[in-house]
Amino acid sequence: VGKLVNQPLAGIAKIDATITGNKQQLQATGTLTGNGVTYGDNGALTMSSDFTAKIPELTVADADVTANTHATFVTVSGQNINELDAKTTYHQKALDFDATAKQPQRSLAANGSLVVHPDHHEIHLKSLGLTSQGVQWQTAPNSEAAIQYFPDAIEVKDVVLVNGDQKISAEGTFGRPGDALKVTLNNIDVASVDALLLRPPQLSGRLSATGKESIIRAPAA
Repeated sequence: VGKLVNQPLAGIAKIDATITGNKQQLQATGTLTGNGVTYGDNGALTMSSDFTAKIPELTVADADVTANTHATFVTVSGQNINELDAKTTYHQKALDFDATAKQPQRSLAANGSLVVHPDHHEIHLKSLGLTSQGVQWQTAPNSEAAIQYFPDAIEVKDVVLVNGDQKISAEGTFGRPGDALKVTLNNIDVASVDALLLRPPQLSGRLSATGKESIIRAPAA
């Protein structure tokens, strides 16, 4: 299949589905199971997904797809995840997701949407929570973070994480000459860094700081 669609796919997969309807509203309902499934450097040892797909007028671009997925021993961007559960809904190039990823002592829960544009991808986070060894960071109440991925840059808006009276915020763009990303730390208990990194205590104290990362184009020779 990977060779047919010119994508770096590998592994074994099985689809068991029932197709009903007609040209006006074709529907497929079933289960997808996979073993050793990979896409490039990302993949899962096992996965199963119950899905429903509705395709009006046989137009794939207008399809509505909902799925409940469970995967084990997942690798994403170099991170090894023991379990991953996700509820997803796809419609008009937008993917709504509610996902939870678990490692032995850490877990991450995220709720939001991914929108695909011709020149970039955009993630809107309604909620994000990271828990590690009793330490929990989450997005600020009544806020929605936005992250845009361009081929040569990443732009973040309204990214605010809180833990009690501690706060981390980020705003700006990074990747291109002239871009600047501003990060602000407010009353951070630096001992929580050890908990997030799953290492023995090494740090102590509180930290407040503001930093700006920018790229300056070197003058032409």
